[in-house]
Amino acid sequence: MNALEVGDKDLFPFEETYQSLRVFKTIDPYYYREMKAAFDKVRRFAREKAAPMALHIDRELRRDPENKEPIWEFARLCGQAGMFTLLLPRNHGGGGLPLMASPIVWEELCAVCSGEGNVVASHYLGYAPFYISMKLRLFDRICREIVEREKSDKPTLLAMAWTEPLVGSDNLQKELISGARIGCEAKPVDGGWVLNGTKCFISDGSLSTYHVAIMPVDRKRPLETLTGFLVPTEAEGFSFGRDEHKMGMKATPASIMIYEDCYLPDEYRLTPVGGMAKIYNIMGAGTTCVGAISTGVARGAYERAVTFAREHKVRGKLLINHEWAQFILAEMLMNVLGARAIYMDAAFCSMNWGFGKVVPPRRGGFRFKLLAERYMATELAKKITDREEMVEKYANWAINRFIDTPQDAGYGAFAKVKCSDYAMTNASLGIDLMGKAGLRHDRGMEKIFRDAKLLQIYEGTNELNRLALFNHLIARKEPGIEIFGGGDNG
Repeated sequence: MNALEVGDKDLFPFEETYQSLRVFKTIDPYYYREMKAAFDKVRRFAREKAAPMALHIDRELRRDPENKEPIWEFARLCGQAGMFTLLLPRNHGGGGLPLMASPIVWEELCAVCSGEGNVVASHYLGYAPFYISMKLRLFDRICREIVEREKSDKPTLLAMAWTEPLVGSDNLQKELISGARIGCEAKPVDGGWVLNGTKCFISDGSLSTYHVAIMPVDRKRPLETLTGFLVPTEAEGFSFGRDEHKMGMKATPASIMIYEDCYLPDEYRLTPVGGMAKIYNIMGAGTTCVGAISTGVARGAYERAVTFAREHKVRGKLLINHEWAQFILAEMLMNVLGARAIYMDAAFCSMNWGFGKVVPPRRGGFRFKLLAERYMATELAKKITDREEMVEKYANWAINRFIDTPQDAGYGAFAKVKCSDYAMTNASLGIDLMGKAGLRHDRGMEKIFRDAKLLQIYEGTNELNRLALFNHLIARKEPGIEIFGGGDNG
């Protein structure tokens, strides 16, 4: 048996895996069917296509970190299976899946390989601010390009560029950005904008055809002027640096992006000036998805451990029949179940308070989303949003209505921290259970160990996410409290 595959008897069906989602059978059966269909589709792709390639890609990138062909080979499989259009609106040619379905997708993909799963997840990270930009004509054009090229040799992918050489997790916290050493800046010129600076560790960077660059218009006032721009790869003044030679998640390139008087027409400015500062709490949706990715990694470690324990003997008896091994496997499964409960609760929080409110949690809520997106695809809506004042009006309404909430950000931070810690714990327990076999590349567990460590660091380090949780869920209930980073104690 392939070390990255497990038999069907080891995999829980949708109804058992996502207990809390069964409530949608009553609230909105159509919504429930859509999520189950996504689960079935992605599980089949993950097991049949992604799993057999996982160790191959990891091995090839260890030999030659500059060789992107194995990654493109996987990306082409994703395109053939429709992975890059799952969340795009149906009236723009996509699958129309709701945000609530995305954590399910990430867990399934990342249970076989988090690097492969992150190729798809990072594409949608770039898509998220684009979706709420209300630049409907540009949105329609790019979405249709993604759909048209999805099954080509080089699918159109998106990315988000936020991290800089001197600015990491502090760029992701409102309380810390004023003291961050930001190097990038966008300046207005006749008819457009000129971008300068360097971004780094950008997931999917060198694979992307377009990426969303987050830059302040005034580096001295970053929180008030942070703005999002859609940058085509062929834009004049833009170039790629090298991809990082990193320890884990080798299937997802982490790229350096260089802007040297990079000119963009004004239509490529996605948010009002300062608009990105208002959507910091969109990271609640992002960190919830990292919680799902981490749960997939924790589950993958458990599944491989079970497979190994069933096939190997210790002192003449199958490992799985030893009491001590059963304790370890039980602990690993509890970690998976605990992680899933946490990120699902964060996803429900998003439905109630944050980005997930685009699908109202009531009967007919998913159809309401589809109806709204059908309107967004009309020529009338495009004409309305051709006017810059209307774009700014609708974008600010969407930001205030769906995104800027401390509940969503706080629960997302909780999911990111605890789920990634569970992933790291399960990777360690898996190696302990397998002994020296766990250190062999062909068993897959040492790869999981390398992959899991990144989860505690990216999308804001776990330390900074603890700070976010404190700020959003504790400090707002404690008037007069001194918040780290908000004053002299920062």
